[in-house]
Amino acid sequence: MGGMFDPVHNGHIETALQVRKFLSLDEMRLMPCARPPHRGSAVVSSEHRIAMLNLAVSAYKELIVDDRECRREGVSYAFDSLLSIKQENPEATLFFVLGTDAFNAFDSWYRWNEIFSLCHLVLIQRPGFELTLSEALSKEYERRKESDVAKLALVTEGKIFIPLSSDIALSSTKVRHKLDSSKALENEVQDSVAKYIQVNQLYR
Repeated sequence: MGGMFDPVHNGHIETALQVRKFLSLDEMRLMPCARPPHRGSAVVSSEHRIAMLNLAVSAYKELIVDDRECRREGVSYAFDSLLSIKQENPEATLFFVLGTDAFNAFDSWYRWNEIFSLCHLVLIQRPGFELTLSEALSKEYERRKESDVAKLALVTEGKIFIPLSSDIALSSTKVRHKLDSSKALENEVQDSVAKYIQVNQLYR
């Protein structure tokens, strides 16, 4: 599950736990992006974002922070990250989790067609974001979409699966706006993350 995690919030953690349980995954990796190709840089450093992620997942042994994109120089391409994970785990079936908002622009991603040869895509339907696909991406979606979990076990990559609709309207942007205006957080982030933000005077 990729993202900026700027900062990590409870919506990230809840979604990761739900997907892992729904698909009976051995582990779920949260992979912070260092240099995104399609948007501006993170507000705070990779070091701070990784530290907050480690705090957020500390209570969940099935959640792992994968910092490979922050350790790798250059632009953070999902293809490169998935390829390296696949090379490290050649027998594993990989699932790449992303929101429907990100998938709408998937055909603009670096080597996007080749990503299907490395993993299944798992799309999380975020509130307020409907699928608005280009013609090329719509054809791929219709060809690859799968609604039956059992059928995913028959192939190791190439399917697009939408397991659940998320009613989590929380976003990192909303959390940052609250912090920037000195409004109190109300269960948007874990207490340990809130304390870290306060101690390090982030997002103000």
